[in-house]
Amino acid sequence: MARKPIDRQSEAYKKSQKRALKFFGLASGLFIFVIIIVGLAGGLETESTLDQSVAQQEEAAAQAKATVRQEFVNTNGPVYCANHQDVKLNSPDLTNQGWPFADNQYGVTQEECSTIIGRLYDLRDGSEYQSSMVKAVAEKKIAIGMTRAEAVFSLGTPQTINNTTTSKGKHEQWVYSLTSYIYVDDGIVTSYQN
Repeated sequence: MARKPIDRQSEAYKKSQKRALKFFGLASGLFIFVIIIVGLAGGLETESTLDQSVAQQEEAAAQAKATVRQEFVNTNGPVYCANHQDVKLNSPDLTNQGWPFADNQYGVTQEECSTIIGRLYDLRDGSEYQSSMVKAVAEKKIAIGMTRAEAVFSLGTPQTINNTTTSKGKHEQWVYSLTSYIYVDDGIVTSYQN
């Protein structure tokens, strides 16, 4: 049996071609829609997994930082206590900020030593250079760049503070003895002599 040739001009043929194109267009559109949805869902899952991973890394970093801090305090707190039993601590402006003081008495407790070293460490944010300032405090040393609080906790309360205010700021001379002075400009130790 011979096949009849397709009449490409017939209405039935044109309609079937239009239906095929519509179907193909709908199927393609649906396929692309599904691909997009799957991609977005996968992207959300990936983003969620990434967020969890970042959160876990941040938590691990915070725990590591807390461990380093605690080790620093455990190491330097006892050093501070051993070196500061003869130091008189009294500074009303620091007391008002919640720092522990022995009410103008000599010596501090182990708990106070740990609190002092821990707070100084936190203020210095734990970097190596900054931590060296806190170690100097524990060892009862003074260093240029120390803060007012570090100087007080390192050497104790000065006998006298001589204040000078100029257009360049507030300058203080802390007198510890006839031969021991610290110079503090705008809350930072800028020089010393002993």
